Amino acid sequence: MRNIELNTLFKQSLYGSALVLVAALVLTLICAPWRPLLLGFAVGAMLGMMNAWLLVNSIQKMVAFVLQQSREFGQVLYIFGMALRWLVLFATFVYVCWRGYCDPLGLLAGYFVLPLLAVARVLCILLSPRVDSNYS
Repeated sequence: MRNIELNTLFKQSLYGSALVLVAALVLTLICAPWRPLLLGFAVGAMLGMMNAWLLVNSIQKMVAFVLQQSREFGQVLYIFGMALRWLVLFATFVYVCWRGYCDPLGLLAGYFVLPLLAVARVLCILLSPRVDSNYS
């Protein structure tokens, strides 16, 4: 079994998603700034990046909370922040779609850019031949 570093995977996926976001914004501004599908893709990519950043921080805080067996107030609040993260994400999706700023399909397509990049990176790690004998 291979060890996969969460921080490295997250940074690589975040950089890839940022590149896709910049490309989407440039295409939106140059080609068709009036198209809600492209704007929705860019907004969805930004929301996906925000969600992934909050998720990684929540996972790290939960692991620290379990390993330390302490009841620090900040760590407990961070665990409850996961529910708040989903509430804010859902409210943003509903508001942006309800106001008609963005196309819902573009929003969802942009939102899933970062998770797809993360899954692709994990598959590349798992399917690549082992170079170092330190993996067990």
